[in-house]
Amino acid sequence: FDCLHFSWYNRYTTKIDVHPYELCPSNSRTNAWQMLPYPSRDMAEYGQLFDRLTEAFQDVFVWIGSTLQVHLPEVEYEVLAQVAESLPGNTVSAVEPFVSLVIKINV
Repeated sequence: FDCLHFSWYNRYTTKIDVHPYELCPSNSRTNAWQMLPYPSRDMAEYGQLFDRLTEAFQDVFVWIGSTLQVHLPEVEYEVLAQVAESLPGNTVSAVEPFVSLVIKINV
C-alpha cells in the first residue's frame, strides 16, 4: 500500500550525558547539522497536502490530544507533549502530542 509519512526524524542525535565540549572534540570532522531533527521527504514534497490535511482534521487532532491527556498518566502525556514542543526552529507539531502523521492510501 502507498502511504505518506509526515514526520520529524531525529536519527543521528547523540545522548547528552556529558558536556558538549567533551562530546565533539575540536579536531572532530562530525557535521553537527546532521544531528538536528529534520522533516521527512514527504513533508517537503507534499507540504501543501500536509497543510490542508492538518487544517481539515484540526478538531480531530485536538480531540485525540485531549482524550490522551485524560486517559494517560500525567507523566507519560507530559513526555509526549515535550517531544512535540521541542522541534527545531520553534516549529509546533500540527498533530500534537505526536510528531508524525501517516496517511495510508488505497487501504
